[in-house]
Amino acid sequence: MNQLSRAVLIVLAVLVGWPLPAEAFDPQDRQDGVVQIINTRKLPTKRSPGISIGRGTGFVINDDGYVATNHHVIKGGLRLYVNPDGSTVSLVTAVRQPNAKLIWASSELDLAILKVNDPDTFTPVTFAKILPRKGESVFAVGYPGAADQNNIKGSRDMTSDATVTDGVLSRSYLGSWRKTPLQLVQHNAEISWGNSGGPLFDECRRVIGVNTRLAPRKIGKQVVVAPGAFFASNISELMKVLDERKISYSSTNERCLSQEDQLQNMLRNSIFIGIAGFLVLTALLVVALRRPREKVVQLVERASRSFRSGSGSSGGGRPAAPTNVPRGSGDATVRAGDDTGSLPRFGLTLDGYDTEGKKYKAQIDKGDLVQGVTIGREPPDPRFTIHNDEVSRQHATMYAKDGMLYVRDEDSTNGTFLNGRSVRPRYSEIAGNGDELRFGPVTVKILFV
Repeated sequence: MNQLSRAVLIVLAVLVGWPLPAEAFDPQDRQDGVVQIINTRKLPTKRSPGISIGRGTGFVINDDGYVATNHHVIKGGLRLYVNPDGSTVSLVTAVRQPNAKLIWASSELDLAILKVNDPDTFTPVTFAKILPRKGESVFAVGYPGAADQNNIKGSRDMTSDATVTDGVLSRSYLGSWRKTPLQLVQHNAEISWGNSGGPLFDECRRVIGVNTRLAPRKIGKQVVVAPGAFFASNISELMKVLDERKISYSSTNERCLSQEDQLQNMLRNSIFIGIAGFLVLTALLVVALRRPREKVVQLVERASRSFRSGSGSSGGGRPAAPTNVPRGSGDATVRAGDDTGSLPRFGLTLDGYDTEGKKYKAQIDKGDLVQGVTIGREPPDPRFTIHNDEVSRQHATMYAKDGMLYVRDEDSTNGTFLNGRSVRPRYSEIAGNGDELRFGPVTVKILFV
């Protein structure tokens, strides 16, 4: 897609009210959030007294200056220095004025967490809770030692100029570095010694893994690296540790779409809206020839409200439901109003799981749907509680009106999604039997009963 087409579609997104496409990974950019780890070690034997300098890679977890890397990168470290990408530090400074300390480490997971003294000079990354599919693009960023072999000899300055390699995700599976089982990622973006502890990015520049191992192969008495097979620990393993230690981080459970895919989707949706608008105007013209002027005015106002409600929603072509469902005074119960009519023909069962496999199931009766049911971490009715910290206190509302089922997002933090598409905050979408509904990390199926 050429630059002109992209510019036109971005302008279209702004006019219609859709979110702008996510920034794609650009190898030419400075790799903010990626850091070089300089480790000053004591030499292990009396015959060789002194120190040695080891190097590896890491990435910034949050604005407080926490940094992740591999355990074997910092193992035996006397002093640790963290150098942001694009920065230069003298070897003397790195050794004599360390700027980081070790917070936690595990040899079984081959993970470690550091904390730098001056966090203001570091930029955090974002973690992806959903991996790319097999064959989708990934990018390894780090400081392989092999890349330094042609540097100017005798220089005592160390410049962190990150190496970027690209490849595809080969598979995700349960494995181990030693004995402890953990989720691993195999890919073919080339890494070598020095890349250890560095991030593996998806195409939307979210971290999906911590690069750790090459694939060794023994030929005779020699051990060589098998080409095309490289490994990282799934970022979920690090997130578990951060959650246990209450260390904050930024994450998303949105699947990565390339920038071109997002722009193409905008174009297809724009064409659909244009065709729909043409058909509505044609219908109004036909009505105008057959009905009194007052009826035509009512139809035009109704169509205008419908377009205004639907222009910012990504509900996959579903019409936006009326939004006159007020929040009750004195409590958080959502009521459908006085014009709901008789009881709906159906009740509901919500049945599903969160991203960690924890089951969630709720039964919603017909009478509940007339009054409106609020679902969340702390809803007015405890029957509809979801015990998950990523679900908002009052996440979404489900109610029936005129024989239809509606879902409305209550301006939740992590969003409500109907069949994979976001429900615009404070707007309602029509839902049907068998539809998939997601409250943040919890996905359920709607079953009419």
